[in-house]
Amino acid sequence: MQVPNWHLFGISIIFFPSNFEDKEFRLTNICVKSFILCLYKSFFCGRIGLMDNEKLTIKIRLMEVTDVDGVIEIERRAYGEHHWSRDSFISEIKNELARYYCAVDDENKIIGYAGTWQILEEVHITNIAVDPNLHRMHIGEALLTRIIEDCYKNLVKYITLEVRVSNIAAINLYEKYGFKSFGVRKGYYQNNNEDALIMWTENIFYDKFKSGYEKTFEQLKGKINVL
Repeated sequence: MQVPNWHLFGISIIFFPSNFEDKEFRLTNICVKSFILCLYKSFFCGRIGLMDNEKLTIKIRLMEVTDVDGVIEIERRAYGEHHWSRDSFISEIKNELARYYCAVDDENKIIGYAGTWQILEEVHITNIAVDPNLHRMHIGEALLTRIIEDCYKNLVKYITLEVRVSNIAAINLYEKYGFKSFGVRKGYYQNNNEDALIMWTENIFYDKFKSGYEKTFEQLKGKINVL
């Protein structure tokens, strides 16, 4: 009989199926599975200083020139060789139409960033990126809500962005916050000629959008602490 053989941190571990007749082996199998699950949680949560069910705490602030090296490191890891240059970010920070944000952890390490341009009553989101090791921790979502909150403060009515048509996770997030598709830019991304989905909100001051946003924003507060 063949049984699955898993490798974890260089250790070869054999899992016996639950219908295996030897009760001692079955008990060992259950214990090993439980041990690996605990080890995985400890390893993953330990990397970001969290225990089970504990929310991540971050701070979102405006990006400064001294942040650019940390931002470039995330760019490099997220996008490979096709990332913005240091000079591009510095130019954006100094641009009066632009507003760039950093998400930092409790050690002031940059773990995500976002950028926008405001032209009259519209804001264009230029980018949102998160440390690849910290995906699914709601950091990108927190950055998006900070952008929307600032749009309300600055009386911006509409928000737009482009996103890769293959980036389903990002598209789902934007749709969750009321963005809708209004077309495609063919071959928008130069590294692989991928199309970009163009997304817009309706007027964010409309009751329908605002009530939906406020409800979703409240749900986010139960998942991450933002200072």
